[in-house]
Amino acid sequence: MEKEDGISQNLTANNTISLETEEEYKERWNSIRVMYFTMFLMALGFSVVLTGVWPYLDELDPSAGKEFMGYVVAANPLAQMVFSPLVGWWGNRRGSVRLPLVMSLLLFTGASAAYSMLEAVPSHRKYWMLLSRFFIGVSSANIAICRSYLSAATKVKERTGAVSMVSLAQVLGFIVGPGLQAIVTPLGEKGKTLLRGWITLNMYTAAGWINVLLGIINAALFSPVFFVERPIAAREAMVLSGAESDWVPL
Repeated sequence: MEKEDGISQNLTANNTISLETEEEYKERWNSIRVMYFTMFLMALGFSVVLTGVWPYLDELDPSAGKEFMGYVVAANPLAQMVFSPLVGWWGNRRGSVRLPLVMSLLLFTGASAAYSMLEAVPSHRKYWMLLSRFFIGVSSANIAICRSYLSAATKVKERTGAVSMVSLAQVLGFIVGPGLQAIVTPLGEKGKTLLRGWITLNMYTAAGWINVLLGIINAALFSPVFFVERPIAAREAMVLSGAESDWVPL
């Protein structure tokens, strides 16, 4: 084991520097896979309600109109666009991605639950729907932190593959969402009423409850048991920089 510039580094059998132990490697890739799931869920949160948002809105408030439905659909990407720089700044300022991601996932879970409980609201339901979709968009601003962490937690030779996989996770989220909406269609418009009318499980609200369940799972995955931050890129850059400074041209 050598120690250079305060950083412990392992030496392999052929005396080359290894940036991490096998255990650290596993922890790092577990954290990257959690990021894949997070990106999948944020895309799913947008797409899963798209096919059902108009009939759900029409049922809640027949006077809303299709123009207002456009506002509801646009609220999510608009909020994401506005808040992505702010969430990214928060993550950089803290120097850790765990808290911003957990808080954004809790917001995602709460807003998704609110979307599914709109039938319990006595008035102004269309505005509450707009607000719930806006906050889901705010929560999805965490994709800025996810991408930033991927860059920090991958070595140069791994980065292209990791970025490709996270893009695939996003695309799958957009594809799977409408499929899940189709799967819950047999519940019908009436569905089942739970908790004395506070919760209705039907073909429209089930999509939101799927988001709630997956949001809780995703937030739990950021516990220290499953998610350990391993920003290896800075360590790799420092080692490469040291190797270059030691090289003397003939």
